[in-house]
Amino acid sequence: PTKRRVPTFLWLVASFVFTLVVIFAVTSVWFKDSPFSPQSIVAFIKDPGIVEEKQTLEVPNLVGMDYDKLLSLTEKDKKYKFELEIYKETFSDTLPEGQITGQYPLAGEIVEAGSTVKIAVCKGPQLRTLPDIEGMTADEAVTALKALGFEPVQVAEVNDHVKVGCVIGYQSDSPGDALAHGAVVGILVSAESSGEDGE
Repeated sequence: PTKRRVPTFLWLVASFVFTLVVIFAVTSVWFKDSPFSPQSIVAFIKDPGIVEEKQTLEVPNLVGMDYDKLLSLTEKDKKYKFELEIYKETFSDTLPEGQITGQYPLAGEIVEAGSTVKIAVCKGPQLRTLPDIEGMTADEAVTALKALGFEPVQVAEVNDHVKVGCVIGYQSDSPGDALAHGAVVGILVSAESSGEDGE
């Protein structure tokens, strides 16, 4: 019996399609970062504005700059178009709090825009002096202590001479005491009487 054969035309079409698929797969792997890669060509067809060469920049000298000011520059200045990551925090009695003391990559190195630059930041002196907070509202005292690097904890206490919600004083410390940065500080806050103590 005569065997049924696939027409030559269909073989040619199938071979051509198969060859195109192989070429596309190979170029996708080998030239994936090239602007002429299949991915780039497809992306260009969808949006001609998104295919461009990767931007680079020279890392400026950040040592000595203020961290908050630098953070603001990274949001609006192309010269500082990179992400910041604090890799180390140090204490110093001579350098101001927030000053950058080290960086990586170093100044002058070339990086891609949007890369991460690691920095070391000074936290100021390790020992801090407790301020006088008596008579402040609880919120004012908490804000003042956190600004100095302390961790305030409110402790309610009935007091007939201090307005409710205001600070009586420290629980275990006194104004002028020197404590380490990050120390937990208890503050006594005047509270209303429950009315059961007068019996």
